[in-house]
Parts: sequence; structure tokens; C-alpha cells
Amino acid sequence: MKTFEELTTTTQTAEWIPTETWAKLILEGAWESRKLAGIVSAVEYDKNAGEGTNIEVRYFPARSAQGPISEGNALTATSSDPTVKAITIAKYGDYDLVTGETFEDTSDNFKVRLANSMSHAISEKLDALVYAELETAVEGYTATLTTAGTITELYDKVVELRGDMLGGKVKPDTLIIHPDMEAAFAKETSQGVRGMMVNFGNDGNLSKVAGLNVVVSAAANANTTTTTEVQAIVIDSSRAVGEAYGRPLEFKTAEPDIEYDRTKVVCWIRYGTAELDTEGIGHVINPTS
Repeated sequence: MKTFEELTTTTQTAEWIPTETWAKLILEGAWESRKLAGIVSAVEYDKNAGEGTNIEVRYFPARSAQGPISEGNALTATSSDPTVKAITIAKYGDYDLVTGETFEDTSDNFKVRLANSMSHAISEKLDALVYAELETAVEGYTATLTTAGTITELYDKVVELRGDMLGGKVKPDTLIIHPDMEAAFAKETSQGVRGMMVNFGNDGNLSKVAGLNVVVSAAANANTTTTTEVQAIVIDSSRAVGEAYGRPLEFKTAEPDIEYDRTKVVCWIRYGTAELDTEGIGHVINPTS
């Protein structure tokens, strides 16, 4: 497979490579840099043309096994219909107005930098949308910090929240926090059980806390003393949030003002996300006072 630089280098250096190729590069870049969108969602759905703005996605709620069953007796049939959730998709994009001098006076790497910049912008936008759904949901489980903004207490509350969710027959698997929370865990000096339950990878990134996979995202709330502010989110990623994708990412260029020697560079995507089962969402929050 060609490298990003190889794909963006042509013998005709004054020209853009084909639009559909750029769209693919931006989409791949966005997917590489995303933290939440497409990673912690329970459902992903690719919309077909003509299916409308509201997309119905389905997920299966928790079930309970039956028994004991007496000899000669049968199980009782229960409905296996999935729960339906409507997700509304909307348009998102990015736009740059590039002058002819920019193309001429910078190296060919300008194209790479522009594609990377656009991909990161889209990635951050989708992540922010996913986090907003998880944060504003009426969570099924809550753990409250004793003192607002006390990062050192965060580990204990995450463990408590995980235990409460497991007790409710939910399967929490992911912790979502802001980078400053990760920094606090990196400074953790406690020995024993806690020391073994906060794990960092060889790349220096926090990977697990109390058995939960960790997603560190700038979309998450930073540490604050604001009352009732969500400071960490624990989810069951199989049922917490869903996503719907409309048209594939589009990348378009045009020369709207030839007298100004300017080129429009635009990308579009249609996307939506929504909470699914709030029982699969838990918040660690600051106290009310």
C-alpha cells in the first residue's frame, strides 16, 4: 500500500490528485485520529440514498435466562425483537479557501498538511458529538466525588461505578476521560492493588483502569470544580451509544473567483449519533455543593 506522501505526489505538481482519492485519504485520516466515533459505538449504519433523515437502528437489551425448569416442562418464549432507536443525521464539513500563491510558494507537502488538518477537524467534531450524547444522557448509574475537582479520588469512584454497573447486570468495558485525568493516573504512586490496576502501554498512553479499556479524548470534560459536572464516563460499549452514517465523505474543489486566483477546498459528511440504552452509561460527577 502506498504511503500518504506517495499518494499525494504526482508528476503534475500543479494539480490536485483526483477528488475521490483525496476524500478517501481524509476519511482514513479522520478514522485514524478519532477516539470515540466508530470506536465506542454499539451500532454503525451506512445509510442508502432515499431512506430519509431519520435512521432506525436496533440493539438488543439485556436478557435473563430462565430456570430451574422442572422435568417435562418447557421454557417460556419471550420476545426477541430488538429495541429501535431513531438517529437523525445531519451535515458536517470543513472549508478552506486557497490562493494560487499558496500552491506555488509551498512544497507539495502542503496537500498532505491540508488533508491531515481536515481529517483531524472532522474526527474531533464526530468525537465531540458522541461525547455530548453520553454526557447529556440520564445515566443509569452515578458515582459522586466527595469534593469537586478531586482527581486523586477519581480511581476509587470509577471502581465503585464499575461495581454498581456489574451488580445491575451491565457489562462495563470502557472508561472515557480527559487528558488531564490521564496525567493524574500517570502520577499515581499507590502500591499494591491500585498500582496493578492502572496500566500504561509502551507508548506512554493509559490503556486500562480497573480492567476497563481507556479512551482519552479532548472531547471529554476537563477537571473542574463546577458542581455536578461529569468527570468520567463508564459505558457498556455494546449498548450505550449508536451511530448512523449518511453519504460517504465527499471532497470537492472549485475555482469560484478566477480573478482572485482562489480555489475552494471543501469536504462534507452526513452523520448522526444518539444514546441507546442509558443503563449502559455511568457517570462520575462532582457533588452538588
